[in-house]
Amino acid sequence: MYLLNIHATEVFQALSDPLRLRIIRMLAHPDIYESCSCDLGDALQEPEYAISRQLKVLRAAGLLTAEKHGRWIFHRLRKDEPSLELLISLILSLPDASGEFKEDHRKISKLVRARSGSRCEGRADSMSRSRKEKRG
Repeated sequence: MYLLNIHATEVFQALSDPLRLRIIRMLAHPDIYESCSCDLGDALQEPEYAISRQLKVLRAAGLLTAEKHGRWIFHRLRKDEPSLELLISLILSLPDASGEFKEDHRKISKLVRARSGSRCEGRADSMSRSRKEKRG
């Protein structure tokens, strides 16, 4: 892992996108330690390529770290920067009049609880198996 310098303009620019803000809110909950892009995509009902692009922006801004495990990359909030802890606390306290953030958290929590192990085993493998079964 490498450390990035955190610049306020990059952080706030990264947080200016509604989808990226939703991702940060989901990863900021104490019961969601980390997530892969397939779980985030399922919870947010967005294609995985769109989620991956947004995660790249959040990592470049210094808000997330990533750990590769086999073919999957698991993303989590950076916990090593005290100023980010304050920012994340502020983000979690933002109003949720539409209930969107609450629904996002409900969906990602359900996906995390449904895992057979501690980490996602990837949606791609199960999808390719089901396609083969339909053809065969």
